[in-house]
Amino acid sequence: MGYDGKLWSKGTMDLSIIEGYAIEGHEERGISQRVAKKYGMRVEYNSKREPVAYFYPYYRDGKIVAYKVRELPKTFRAEGKLKDVELFGQNEFPGGGKMLVITEGEVDCLSVAEANVKNGGKIFPTVSIPYGAKASVKSIIENRDWIRSFERVVLIFDNDEPGREGIQLIAQAVGADKAYVADLGSAKDANESLMADGGVRLTKAVWGAQRWSPAGIKGEDEIWKAFKGRAELPSSPYPKCMPHLNAMLEGKRPNEIFLLVSGTGAGKSTIMKEIILGERFDRPKDMGKPKIGICSLEEPVGKTAADLMKMHGGIDTKDLTKKKQKKVFNKIFKDEHFLMLDHQGSCGDTSLLAKMECLCLMGCTTLILDHITIAVSEGINGIQGNEAIDKFMSDLLKLAQAYPVWIGVISHLRKSPTGGKAFEAGAMPSLDDIKGSGSIKQICYDIVAVTRNAEADEPRIRNQIEMRVLKARETGRLGPAGWLYYNEETYRIESLDDCDVIDPEDPAAFAAQDHKDDGRLEPRRVVKVKA
Repeated sequence: MGYDGKLWSKGTMDLSIIEGYAIEGHEERGISQRVAKKYGMRVEYNSKREPVAYFYPYYRDGKIVAYKVRELPKTFRAEGKLKDVELFGQNEFPGGGKMLVITEGEVDCLSVAEANVKNGGKIFPTVSIPYGAKASVKSIIENRDWIRSFERVVLIFDNDEPGREGIQLIAQAVGADKAYVADLGSAKDANESLMADGGVRLTKAVWGAQRWSPAGIKGEDEIWKAFKGRAELPSSPYPKCMPHLNAMLEGKRPNEIFLLVSGTGAGKSTIMKEIILGERFDRPKDMGKPKIGICSLEEPVGKTAADLMKMHGGIDTKDLTKKKQKKVFNKIFKDEHFLMLDHQGSCGDTSLLAKMECLCLMGCTTLILDHITIAVSEGINGIQGNEAIDKFMSDLLKLAQAYPVWIGVISHLRKSPTGGKAFEAGAMPSLDDIKGSGSIKQICYDIVAVTRNAEADEPRIRNQIEMRVLKARETGRLGPAGWLYYNEETYRIESLDDCDVIDPEDPAAFAAQDHKDDGRLEPRRVVKVKA
């Protein structure tokens, strides 16, 4: 198909036609045939043997699915389906190795490769993002494992404000521990640097790239902006069944880590699921669409979904038809309000934090980790025990500060003191009872302890849950945070007024209640008792 001076509309060309064009270099840009052949760049000529268009192939699952087209002098379009594709050139390089270079465009990618050919003879892994930086974050995330298999990832973007902003987005997606930035000096992009001296300075810029850091030094204006940003942080409330918690903590804010602790079987996971449902359905509309990432390391994804459906619907989903199950499911999960990590039984390395970061990059405003004890149980990068916990908590704090996300974490407790009342019998935990390193209580912003007498014979007492705020960095309000009640009929947590709480050690309280024939208290009835 010859060039006729007109633009083809998107998707009208047969890719097999493009594949019939020659693979040749780009003389005006200093790109040799060797480099063009490596990346599969094709050229279309007019009847005078003049190049009129260049075609850059994009792959998905090992097959070319699209071409980005540059019609000379500077008109762009796409042929095929340029969606969910790999990075340009990725198909040519296996994962792993010392260094990967990511550029902002295909010509810059070819330019870096050409510079290396001229100054070293070998084309090392060099790729380009498929779209603009903001749109390409998704591509970085989808190919993150391959990208991060390299020891260092060097970014070369245009030497202008949009390019610098793009570096921040892509470097953050790559990860601060891997990302490096090349300094092009006065050149506006990699190709201009190549054309200036055959790629000598470009090659030096690649090898001399400096580690990217998201942190910066703030001056007066930046400090004021940071103050205003902090003062204007939106606060999302805790569920309506936790009014005392809302009053004491004043809701949940981005960039904070919340810790929930209790003894075994006190209802931590159920309370956290109640917080999740509150965020899903009660989040203020002006805060935008809630998106919740769940990392539940003790239970599979299906179990977490079933519990949320049972709680929201007020009925065990096993008792519903498939049609009604789907209806309840859609009320909760439709429109991608949730993302869940399938940990597949493995969580003993930095991959957990990397995947949690992916959830943040995919737009999660709330992250749930249930629970930290398992997260560090196998150690991290060869370190064990409290050292592993310190490393994990430090990285978790960096994650909370890097993204507008509230992180809710569950932790277990140390064993109850010998001779003392067990946590499972209703003893209230303290900060010193938190299992593991002291970094947990130091780094978390808010810490809430819950307890219930799981050993009580009376269901009405057994389902009473006492809450206490152990740490509140924002408000400083500590102490009793009210009582909750687990309703076995609705599978939900309810607020329990102080006057409704039954003291199992007060005989008068039992004498004032209605009993069943066998002498047991009605298990799900809330009966007022004078304080």
